[in-house]
Amino acid sequence: PVAVSARPDDRQVSMRPLAELIELKALPFWAFFRVPVADEAKLWTWLQAQCQTPYDYRGILQSMILGMPSAYSTQWFCSELAMAAI
Repeated sequence: PVAVSARPDDRQVSMRPLAELIELKALPFWAFFRVPVADEAKLWTWLQAQCQTPYDYRGILQSMILGMPSAYSTQWFCSELAMAAI
Protein backbone atom coordinates (compact mmCIF):
# COMPACT_ATOMS: atom_id res chain seq x y z
CA PRO A 1 0.00 0.00 0.00
CA VAL A 2 1.03 3.56 -0.76
CA ALA A 3 0.14 6.90 0.85
CA VAL A 4 -0.12 10.04 -1.31
CA SER A 5 0.21 13.45 0.30
CA ALA A 6 0.86 17.13 -0.25
CA ARG A 7 2.67 18.35 2.85
CA PRO A 8 4.58 21.56 3.52
CA ASP A 9 7.54 19.66 4.98
CA ASP A 10 7.87 17.74 1.69
CA ARG A 11 7.24 20.93 -0.34
CA GLN A 12 5.49 18.83 -2.96
CA VAL A 13 3.07 16.01 -3.67
CA SER A 14 4.71 12.70 -2.85
CA MET A 15 4.01 8.99 -2.58
CA ARG A 16 5.41 6.93 0.27
CA PRO A 17 5.12 3.25 1.02
CA LEU A 18 2.86 2.69 4.00
CA ALA A 19 5.62 0.58 5.62
CA GLU A 20 7.90 3.65 5.59
CA LEU A 21 5.31 5.72 7.46
CA ILE A 22 4.87 2.97 10.02
CA GLU A 23 8.64 2.79 10.51
CA LEU A 24 8.86 6.57 10.96
CA LYS A 25 5.96 6.44 13.43
CA ALA A 26 4.28 9.08 11.26
CA LEU A 27 0.82 7.52 11.20
CA PRO A 28 -0.68 9.81 13.87
CA PHE A 29 -0.26 12.63 11.33
CA TRP A 30 -2.19 10.80 8.61
CA ALA A 31 -5.84 9.94 8.11
CA PHE A 32 -6.75 7.04 5.83
CA PHE A 33 -10.10 6.61 4.15
CA ARG A 34 -11.33 3.94 1.77
CA VAL A 35 -13.24 5.72 -0.97
CA PRO A 36 -14.84 3.83 -3.85
CA VAL A 37 -13.83 5.14 -7.27
CA ALA A 38 -15.21 4.34 -10.72
CA ASP A 39 -11.82 3.85 -12.38
CA GLU A 40 -8.99 3.04 -9.98
CA ALA A 41 -6.36 2.84 -12.75
CA LYS A 42 -7.29 6.33 -13.94
CA LEU A 43 -7.05 7.67 -10.37
CA TRP A 44 -3.57 6.17 -9.84
CA THR A 45 -2.38 7.54 -13.17
CA TRP A 46 -3.61 11.01 -12.17
CA LEU A 47 -2.07 10.77 -8.68
CA GLN A 48 1.29 9.67 -10.11
CA ALA A 49 1.19 12.64 -12.49
CA GLN A 50 0.76 14.95 -9.48
CA CYS A 51 3.95 13.69 -7.77
CA GLN A 52 6.57 16.42 -7.38
CA THR A 53 3.90 19.08 -8.01
CA PRO A 54 4.72 21.98 -5.67
CA TYR A 55 2.95 22.40 -2.35
CA ASP A 56 0.26 25.11 -2.62
CA TYR A 57 1.27 27.56 0.14
CA ARG A 58 -0.79 30.40 -1.35
CA GLY A 59 -3.81 28.15 -1.83
CA ILE A 60 -3.89 26.96 1.77
CA LEU A 61 -3.65 30.55 3.02
CA GLN A 62 -6.39 31.71 0.66
CA SER A 63 -8.78 28.89 1.51
CA MET A 64 -8.13 28.31 5.21
CA ILE A 65 -7.50 31.86 6.39
CA LEU A 66 -9.23 34.11 3.87
CA GLY A 67 -12.03 31.71 2.90
CA MET A 68 -11.27 32.08 -0.80
CA PRO A 69 -10.94 29.12 -3.19
CA SER A 70 -7.49 28.29 -4.48
CA ALA A 71 -7.03 29.11 -8.14
CA TYR A 72 -3.94 26.96 -8.74
CA SER A 73 -4.60 23.55 -10.25
CA THR A 74 -0.88 22.94 -10.74
CA GLN A 75 -0.11 23.08 -7.00
CA TRP A 76 -1.80 21.27 -4.12
CA PHE A 77 -2.18 21.21 -0.35
CA CYS A 78 -3.30 17.90 1.17
CA SER A 79 -7.08 18.25 1.52
CA GLU A 80 -7.22 20.05 -1.82
CA LEU A 81 -5.40 17.12 -3.46
CA ALA A 82 -7.76 14.64 -1.78
CA MET A 83 -10.87 16.48 -2.97
CA ALA A 84 -9.55 16.79 -6.52
CA ALA A 85 -8.80 13.07 -6.53
CA ILE A 86 -12.32 12.05 -5.58
